[in-house]
Amino acid sequence: MHQLSLETFLASGQDIESNQYRILQGLKALTAEFVQNRLYPALSELIDLLHSLRALVQESSALEQRLPRQLTHIDLEKKKLTYKAHSLSGSDFTRVLDLIRWAIPHIEAALEEGMKIYDFVDENISIEEVGILSGGEELNAGKRSDQRGVQGVSGTPSVRFA
Repeated sequence: MHQLSLETFLASGQDIESNQYRILQGLKALTAEFVQNRLYPALSELIDLLHSLRALVQESSALEQRLPRQLTHIDLEKKKLTYKAHSLSGSDFTRVLDLIRWAIPHIEAALEEGMKIYDFVDENISIEEVGILSGGEELNAGKRSDQRGVQGVSGTPSVRFA
């Protein structure tokens, strides 16, 4: 399975189209996991990735202000330094942000599919206690006693869907 991670986006380089196909391939692998009702770890990884990408887009303007500046002029009489700020426009970072903005709706669609399955399971699962309850209470199901006088539980835990 192709792993989608923040590095997939940050190492995008010059070929945006190739990276878009890689991202779509990763999302296809994740949705295939959802179709087979395997939510873990794909769903949690996808949620984490989406949060990271959204945070990166939101913080991109603050990041541009934190970039190092280049010294362009020194005025010895006024004791003043003049700097030129680096711009992110036209750089690899702008391409990465464009790729992230392109991918977010695709990730949200895949995440929505996984959340539908999660919600269905959450609404329809029923787990019953089987075994010893705390506080010395009696055994729930199928009491049996072995040769040493220790009581145990026969049977297995049950999970039912409504």
